Amino acid sequence: MIEYAAKDLCINPEIIVRKIQEDPSVMKRVLKKYKMMILHNTVLDYLGYNTSDGVTVSSCRADEVIKFLTNKFGDRFEYGTWLEEAFNLIHREIFKEIPYLVYENGAIHKHDNPIAG
Repeated sequence: MIEYAAKDLCINPEIIVRKIQEDPSVMKRVLKKYKMMILHNTVLDYLGYNTSDGVTVSSCRADEVIKFLTNKFGDRFEYGTWLEEAFNLIHREIFKEIPYLVYENGAIHKHDNPIAG
């Protein structure tokens, strides 16, 4: 995560490490961001995402994703709320404000392939 952030910010990773050492609360934010990134990447994996072809599944219902995440990570996290409140924000951030996928109307789908509500 530190390497990813350093690359994204075009700075030396040592600067990030020093900042964390100066203010340990920064690490909590880093860990939260890392957790969100892991959940996002797991959803991409579920959809068969790869950098060459995109996703192999063009859409899926939220309940399918929630079941997959629960089976993988357990039920100590509210995945449905995460999908509704955070998935689109995280996805836009990771994809540099050009979303490939979107969560809406209880489903995740390709951004150019809307699901009727």
